[in-house]
Amino acid sequence: MRIVPERLSSTDHDAREAHAPSGVPPAAPAKHALLLALLMVLASLALLWGVELLRRQDPFARLARQMAQSGLQNIELRLNDAAITLREGKRMLARLQVERIDIEKSRILWHAVHLREGVFYDEQGKEMGRASATEILYNQPTRQLYITGTPTLTLLHNPILANALPLTLRAPTIRWDLRKAQITIEQPFSLEWQGGIAHAERLVLTLRDSHLRIEKGTLRLQDEQSKRREIEIEFGVFEYRGDIRKGQNLKFRDGDTTAFAPYAEVDNKRKYAIATGDLWLKDPRLDLQANKLEVWYAENQKRALLTQNVRMLIKPRESANEPSTEEQEENKLQEAKRYPVEAECGQIEYFYRKKVASITGGIKAVQRLKDGRERKLSADRAEYDQKNEILTLVGNVVLEDPDGKFKAPRLIVSAKEGEEWVRAPEGVQGTIYYTEEEEGGGSTSPH
Repeated sequence: MRIVPERLSSTDHDAREAHAPSGVPPAAPAKHALLLALLMVLASLALLWGVELLRRQDPFARLARQMAQSGLQNIELRLNDAAITLREGKRMLARLQVERIDIEKSRILWHAVHLREGVFYDEQGKEMGRASATEILYNQPTRQLYITGTPTLTLLHNPILANALPLTLRAPTIRWDLRKAQITIEQPFSLEWQGGIAHAERLVLTLRDSHLRIEKGTLRLQDEQSKRREIEIEFGVFEYRGDIRKGQNLKFRDGDTTAFAPYAEVDNKRKYAIATGDLWLKDPRLDLQANKLEVWYAENQKRALLTQNVRMLIKPRESANEPSTEEQEENKLQEAKRYPVEAECGQIEYFYRKKVASITGGIKAVQRLKDGRERKLSADRAEYDQKNEILTLVGNVVLEDPDGKFKAPRLIVSAKEGEEWVRAPEGVQGTIYYTEEEEGGGSTSPH
């Protein structure tokens, strides 16, 4: 027996039964179809929610996120406790021991962490130095090696001082161009060795021709014999190539002595140095100026030659006790030492072994005394014995002061403190100035 809903008429029911084939069950009512559709939608939503839950719980997805956060998604290979050898053909460039190295999927960048030890080799395959650093970044296409994290590089060859080894270099970053075989530092760095230290702002070292260039630096050297003595050298540019060293805008300080040279060059093979430009030297006793200085420093030939516009200012010694007027009149040598002397000559040649200076090319000196008076001295040449503090003037020696004018072929002067004297071995010709007032007259004309 079938219960027919009240909303269906008997006519519709009879018609539906008439069309239905024999043995086929009647169609499900519309309410059941709607319920089925709703269940299918709910099942689809449940399935999607389950997929989302599975995705959230997927360990591989979590690993992918961790790799993205750590940067490992771009890493193709990671090696721990790795040893790296850099070569150019058969020639070894460096051997590196690192804690870890990461190679990107693009294979452009290699990132190494904690360089425990790096051994670098020069163009001849000899060990050049050793390094340690926090990290290394290597760009494969450009063959650029960046050593960062305050690296320390110890060189076995000192390009500044041959006998000062080892040389330790510290810098924020060191860039090594393997193609050009060039090491560059673009930030302030320091150099240290036994007996010295240097600071500079830029360094370029080309390994193929051993060419070193350092810019804007200060060099401090300690005397091996006197540890308290320190020599300071400021420079604009310092260059080293083979046996040749060049410097620009050099300023030297040694105690109370300072000197300056716009340009200097040292040939270590020839044991020869030259400085040019507006050269000057200052100390408590002497100001010296010239345009050219040459130095020969071989063991059998140690001498210096100063030429071109040589000018000097000889300063008086500082004295705590000023002499009385009577003492000044009695000893003219003492008086001469209390006033500065301006002098010029053709050249000065100094021999280090003998400690003797030869002054040639015509000597002219002027000493300005009190009350506007002057004392003048001229000679063809002179020789100064530094050990004994004796000055010998030779050839047409002329001395003129307010008291007279004197001429001699040769004049010898002792400038040693407490042992001052003047001698003229070949005699002196002179004119003494006096006034008639000094003889009791009224005229003041000299005779």
